[in-house]
Amino acid sequence: MTASIQRGLWISLRPWVISFFAAMFFFYEFFQINMFDSINLSVMHAFHLDNFSLGLLSSIFFYSTIIFLLPAGQILDRFSARYTILITMGLCIVGIVVFALAHAFWVAALGRLLEGIGSAFCFLSGFKVASTWFDSRRLPLMSGWLVTIGMSGGYVAQTPMTLLVSHYGWRHALLVDATLGVVLLLIIFLMVRSNPAVVPSSQVSGLGYWRSMRTIYGNIHNWFCGLYTCLMNLPFAVLGAVWGSLYLQQAHHVSSDAASSVIGWLFLGTIIGSPVAGWLAERLNSKRIVMLIGTVVCLLLSLLVFKVNNLVSLSIIFAALGFFTSSQILGYPYAASFNRVELAAMSASVVSFTTMCGYLIFQPIFGWLIDMVEKTTPAQ
Repeated sequence: MTASIQRGLWISLRPWVISFFAAMFFFYEFFQINMFDSINLSVMHAFHLDNFSLGLLSSIFFYSTIIFLLPAGQILDRFSARYTILITMGLCIVGIVVFALAHAFWVAALGRLLEGIGSAFCFLSGFKVASTWFDSRRLPLMSGWLVTIGMSGGYVAQTPMTLLVSHYGWRHALLVDATLGVVLLLIIFLMVRSNPAVVPSSQVSGLGYWRSMRTIYGNIHNWFCGLYTCLMNLPFAVLGAVWGSLYLQQAHHVSSDAASSVIGWLFLGTIIGSPVAGWLAERLNSKRIVMLIGTVVCLLLSLLVFKVNNLVSLSIIFAALGFFTSSQILGYPYAASFNRVELAAMSASVVSFTTMCGYLIFQPIFGWLIDMVEKTTPAQ
């Protein structure tokens, strides 16, 4: 009887456990996306870069992400998500080591490029695993938990990474980062399994590669969901990933530790807000209402960032900004609702593709704007 109860409990918990460990890939990659904010000054000095060149080095990560997002959905819909995670996360770890040991700009860029390949698959693989283990009605909530786990990586990339860099230097900190990746890779190898009731290779074989691409990328609803998620994600693309600490230090005259702490509240807000947004959309049976509320509140909060100078107030605003930008996670299940269920990863890839374009476009632009302000300020 006891064995029967234990087996029943494991069967009920198995989808949650597998989805959690699959999401750890997203946790790790989101750390890579945002840890640049903690090492940017050290990297600038090591490679003798200006703000624009630093933004370019950071954005190379997103060039490779965008390129590989195009086939990523196809691969995950046709092949095992487990093996896809293991291969692409392995490439990411190699890229981190290359970047840590680099002494030339092009070698550092190569390392960031390899890291970006893994980023193309990190969210999609977690989303795909969840879509095969859970009913489609649970996808908003599961998307929320997936983003919460990922944002935890973004939070660790702020103050904890800053402290690690200050004590051991950025190169050794990245080698510790790579070691953590190896440990997580082994855990994922042991814990993540495909749903035996789903055979990935047979789901979309009848559509063919180009036909399925036309079906997904020709669906205007997918692009609207992607545009929404892209714009709602800009606080993370600009402030969280690269420029937040520098902006707070220069515009609000706070220390680097205090600045990274404020940026950390952005991720903590999203860690809390993402499952709340998913739960609320599920309870209201409406994703659009939650998405609209998030948009309006985020616009107001973004304006307050430029007006408030108090450190406590800034922390509260950044936490609230992270909480309400969490409505962006609904773009993925909303896009999936307009497509065939077996093409879940491909529909999510359109949203991810558009979102990553925001990183690619706005990070160098923001760096260029900072350079312009620095050049014109003495003359004023």
